[in-house]
Formats: sequence, C-alpha cells, structure tokens
Amino acid sequence: MLIRRRRRNNDEEKEEKVKRRNRPPKSINRQEMQIIVYTSGQPRAVATARELPTNIIIHPALNSLNAGACTGMTYEDMEQAMPEEFFQWKENPFTYRFPAGESQQDLVQKLQTLVMELEGHVRPVAVISHVSTLQVLYGYFLGHKFRPENYHTIRIPKNTVIELTPSHYGWQERRYDLSKLDPKAKEFPGVVYDHNTNFYSNAKARHDARAHD
Repeated sequence: MLIRRRRRNNDEEKEEKVKRRNRPPKSINRQEMQIIVYTSGQPRAVATARELPTNIIIHPALNSLNAGACTGMTYEDMEQAMPEEFFQWKENPFTYRFPAGESQQDLVQKLQTLVMELEGHVRPVAVISHVSTLQVLYGYFLGHKFRPENYHTIRIPKNTVIELTPSHYGWQERRYDLSKLDPKAKEFPGVVYDHNTNFYSNAKARHDARAHD
C-alpha cells in the first residue's frame, strides 16, 4: 500500500482533533471517513480495500503489469523456459514488452492520468495495488532518486504501509510494517526516511495508533 498525504496547518489539525473528540464512537460511516482509497480491480486488492471503513475507487490503471505469456513465472523460470525473451528483458527492462503482454513503459503511460488525479486531491489518499504498479508510483513521486529504467529494482515490502508526505525539501516517508502491529499497543512504530539532500536519514518514529491521521 502506498499512502500520500498533504501537509496540514495547525488550525486544520486543531479542528480535526475537536471533531474526533466530539464524534460518537459508532457514528463513523463510509461517507465521513476522510481518506480516499484507490485500488486495482484485482480481487486481492479489492478485498484489502473493503476492510477499510470508507468508499473505494476501483481504477483499472492500478492493475498489475500484464506479463502475457510469462504470467506466473519468476525471472528464473523465464530464463530457463524463454532464454531469448529473458535476454531482451535484461537488456532493457523498462521498454521490454512481454509476449502478448505489456512493458513497464506501457504501465507508466496508463498511470499518467491517475497520477494527475491523485495530485489533485487535498485529502489523504491511499493506494492499494501490486508491486509493478507501486514501483512506478513510488519512483514517480521520488523522481530525483529513481530513473524510469530502474523502476523494476524498487523494493516494495509486503504487509507494509508506505506513507509519503510532501515537505519543503522533498518527501518525508514513513513505513509501517503491519506484520509487527500489536492491536493492544497505544503506539505504532514506524521508520522515517527524509528524501532530500540527506537521503534516508534513518530515524525511529512513533505513531499514535489512536489518532491515525
């Protein structure tokens, strides 16, 4: 999952805290939840999105890269079964188009309209998708660090929320490993990465799970 949040000023934060304090425990409904959730149309992504108490937007551009005849193969499988295709992919993984499928460049083009839509929101946005798609989105927002031809090398860990918040110096990233979440804990540990001139200054962050805003 990839989360993008805009920075809020002090007045907005105070107003939101008052709203949360005065809101009855069972009054939250799908219309009131502030986060906007985008998901691919593939069943496992939709199932994850439906666990959140908010409306979801199913967007076909978020579907995973179509590997065509290579669907279900690892790169090792591809190297053994289709050595010539594997060599072409290795030579140029960004523009290589899988047999009867698409390339990562095709995926970038499909996502262009969605990216503009995401950037137009002022509310927090969550994107639930797949490795190939999240690699492109992550690489786009951190464009100073990744070239498109290197998108396939970006590691997107499982069971992890990646939160990107714009700052004056680039992006601040927090990662929350859900596999380590203790439902009884009052705080949710995360790791902060500042994407500016001091890349990946690794600092421990503490996140209040009761006020996940």
